[in-house]
Amino acid sequence: MSMLSNAHKKSGHVTGVILAGGTSRRMGKNKALIQLGEDPLIGHVIRRIRPVTDELLLITNTPDEYAHLGLPMHGDVVSDAGALGGIYTGLASACYDTVLCVACDSPFLVPKLLIYLVSVLDNYDAVMPYTYRGNPTDPNNSDQITLQTL
Repeated sequence: MSMLSNAHKKSGHVTGVILAGGTSRRMGKNKALIQLGEDPLIGHVIRRIRPVTDELLLITNTPDEYAHLGLPMHGDVVSDAGALGGIYTGLASACYDTVLCVACDSPFLVPKLLIYLVSVLDNYDAVMPYTYRGNPTDPNNSDQITLQTL
């Protein structure tokens, strides 16, 4: 049986997966714990994803840094695989067959968009929003969010 088999998972609920496995080489310190206002970046992420999910998991290889959050944590199943390895771990660790993966350093998540993404999954195996820009000098071309089906 594949680790990603959904046969053992429960339907109708959502597992939220926060990916916090980066090495912070460019930043020099843990991005997730950088303060933005009164909360660290990861605090904003938790606050925005929690109402949309029934289970919340943190994927990290440095659990001591996040113990104060009180979230269930899982280390990478496949080491040195980057974000894809974290996504794999989240899928394998989730109790539910619908999994919403987000980065720990994305404090401006829009809960309404997260709810929408979950709502359209009945029609697709996976969905991913992305933004693109048109000609910046054309006032009719604003940023748009497009739903990419995988």
